[in-house]
Amino acid sequence: SDHAPADRAGARDFLHANIATDSVVGDTGSRSYHRPVTTLTTGGNDVGLSILRNGWGMATPQYLRDDPTRLTDYMEAERLARLNRLGAHA
Repeated sequence: SDHAPADRAGARDFLHANIATDSVVGDTGSRSYHRPVTTLTTGGNDVGLSILRNGWGMATPQYLRDDPTRLTDYMEAERLARLNRLGAHA
């Protein structure tokens, strides 16, 4: 895509802005490419959900099967970001 470098920079900048000393990494029990799939919470807010709401990520249902609430929230956040052409979906 012509926008790939800008998209990566936008996603990276958004993630950096949402990591703090109170960030908490949670283990989902899933693995991708032999690496753990985790959750990230900062100040009580789900950073993954924020990334999706702002159009900087894609939900991956296969890693959320054991967390139906998060699965629903993530899928809806990505759908709305795409619909509203936010972030990388612009």
